[in-house]
Amino acid sequence: MPKIRKALLAAIFMMIGFTVPVILHVISDMDLNIRISREFYSNHAAAFWAAGSDRADIEYIMEHMKKGSILYGEIDRYCRGVYIKDSRGAFPVIWGRSFQSSDFFAGKKVALIGRNRRDDCQTIDGRTYYAVQDELYEVIGILGTESPSLLDNYLWINLDAMLDVFQSDGFYVLDGGRESRSLLQDDALGSIISETEIEKVGVRAMYKERNTGLAVFVSVLLCLLICAIISISYWLESQKYPLSVKRLCGVSDLHILLDLLGDFMLTCSPCYLLGSAAAILSLKSRYSRLDVLYALTVSVLLIPLSMVPVILYLRNWTNRYLR
Repeated sequence: MPKIRKALLAAIFMMIGFTVPVILHVISDMDLNIRISREFYSNHAAAFWAAGSDRADIEYIMEHMKKGSILYGEIDRYCRGVYIKDSRGAFPVIWGRSFQSSDFFAGKKVALIGRNRRDDCQTIDGRTYYAVQDELYEVIGILGTESPSLLDNYLWINLDAMLDVFQSDGFYVLDGGRESRSLLQDDALGSIISETEIEKVGVRAMYKERNTGLAVFVSVLLCLLICAIISISYWLESQKYPLSVKRLCGVSDLHILLDLLGDFMLTCSPCYLLGSAAAILSLKSRYSRLDVLYALTVSVLLIPLSMVPVILYLRNWTNRYLR
């Protein structure tokens, strides 16, 4: 019976280990899809109209942006210029790469295109180009995710190249955290900036199925945790007689607690990690390297964090039993 209880405990923790990375992936996927539905603007993005401006005004904003901030300049509904301040873009691509610092103010004309625009590309000397206003932009990456999304129709070019061809007046979005609005109110910009609101998209309706999936996985995890608590209790019941023998032999309560904890960790930790590894391998086609590192880190950190309630539970149970 004790072996059966221990095997049951190991199986439950293996299932918990499998469920945690899956939940992390679903949450990450939902966050990405919400950003896509908001045209990839964050909650802190500030939209504005530039009227009566020239290139120097827009470059002033670009120069004084915080590191990692992004400035979008809209050409039309799906076409925009993009500038990223001293950082790499985190836009999802299914081929190639995103924007990086060396793409801006280097005399380049580069573009990220959605997958639906691939047929309109030209190949010259082994390189792929997309034409905008009779100007050729080298395609460095294809925007998109595994499933169809709004990104499939986008065309994003480096903003400094956009200003070479298009007028600086128009609609812009500065996405750089809570400090974005303070830059737009800089006295050096005068009255050319007029803030406006970003159009919001009904995200809940678009991703109702994903929310349902997350709720199902969270419910499964809660059920597994309840089963784990019950299994731990049954397993501890099987330890009563060995504990009595150790106590009669003069073993201290602390050593008994440490023996219980060691046995618990040796049984559950490898199974938990094995379940996590199985989940990550099964989802490896959807995980980026950063996502894999994130999932592994969270899974491993949950082990020492879970030790705190386990230690308290084992200590209380040991003290109560050995009185």
